[in-house]
Amino acid sequence: MMKNISGVAVALGLAAFLLAVPAFAGSASDFPTDDATLSALNDQQLTLVHTAARECMSMPRGPNMGRACVIASVEQAVSLSNNEQLKAFNARMPSSMRYNEYRTMIDVKRVFSHTEK
Repeated sequence: MMKNISGVAVALGLAAFLLAVPAFAGSASDFPTDDATLSALNDQQLTLVHTAARECMSMPRGPNMGRACVIASVEQAVSLSNNEQLKAFNARMPSSMRYNEYRTMIDVKRVFSHTEK
């Protein structure tokens, strides 16, 4: 019973965080896509993903709740940050890559080269 309640709480928290993430105020052309900025933003966001994954793995959870926990934790950390570029980076990253600890800079550059057009 307790596992079901915690699973529902995580799912509700995830939905709230995903709805609360503000979009980058500027247009796609305003977002910096130079290698240094993308690399720094990728490193910051990956640090959040690694931290969330480590914390979520240490918590008791039901089946498939690990990913929901990581998503909710990352989205909360990003939304609480004062870094608008990090928020925009996170929002523009496809969900298939956003929470992937093993994504490469080649993949990141490919995503952002498509968004600047």
